[in-house]
Amino acid sequence: LLPEAQFLLSLALHAEASSASNVSENLRQQDIDYCAVRLAREVSECIDSFPGECPCDRLTFVAHGTGGLVARAACCWLREHADKHHGFVSLGVPHLGLWPDRLGLHRRLLLA
Repeated sequence: LLPEAQFLLSLALHAEASSASNVSENLRQQDIDYCAVRLAREVSECIDSFPGECPCDRLTFVAHGTGGLVARAACCWLREHADKHHGFVSLGVPHLGLWPDRLGLHRRLLLA
């Protein structure tokens, strides 16, 4: 029923974090672009590791939260695989930034 697929769960954000709760603090210490380069390298190595012709003909990113910012930035570093880009799904990603915590809900509604 489903087409054959290869899944890569990236550790680009978690490589130096000891738990999931440390991921946001880890991103404060590292630049999102740095994590994007690491993710792009990881994806390229995975694609290049297939012997002979790569069975991967479509590349789709599914990302959540800050990982969506990293995945979106990684797409720029994957130009050698641009012909394979098929889709990008992001869930709960702050593409337009975040509201300051000190800004009350009523002011957020006025600015929206």
